[in-house]
Amino acid sequence: MSVIVTGGAGFIGSCMVRMLNDMGIDDILIVDHIASTEKWRNLVGKRYRAYIPRDEFLEKLSGLQERVSQVIHMGACSATTEKDFDFLYKNNFEFSKALWRFCAAEQIPFFMPAAQLPMETGNRALTTERRSAG
Repeated sequence: MSVIVTGGAGFIGSCMVRMLNDMGIDDILIVDHIASTEKWRNLVGKRYRAYIPRDEFLEKLSGLQERVSQVIHMGACSATTEKDFDFLYKNNFEFSKALWRFCAAEQIPFFMPAAQLPMETGNRALTTERRSAG
């Protein structure tokens, strides 16, 4: 049974993958958006079954339910300078809701660290801008 780690190519997510590897777990599906970044370097030396680009993941999710033992959700845009509300809403909020709903429906354990919560609700500057605009 696979462990899904969203954000698994980021610094903290790749540390989570390393910890799982140290526990003898290498049936890991890493979900991230590497694109033209250097995040691929964080995966060097890690053991995992597959990398799935974030943009393809939700459409593949329904075919994974019988093979997933848990989801560790580390994936979100954490850039405090990101001001694109539509991107943050889709990437951080809607993606997280879809993943949680899948896990709840399939009774798959879902872990999202408390440190992730501010990223999931948007950054403070963006929230302030939205209030003053309306």
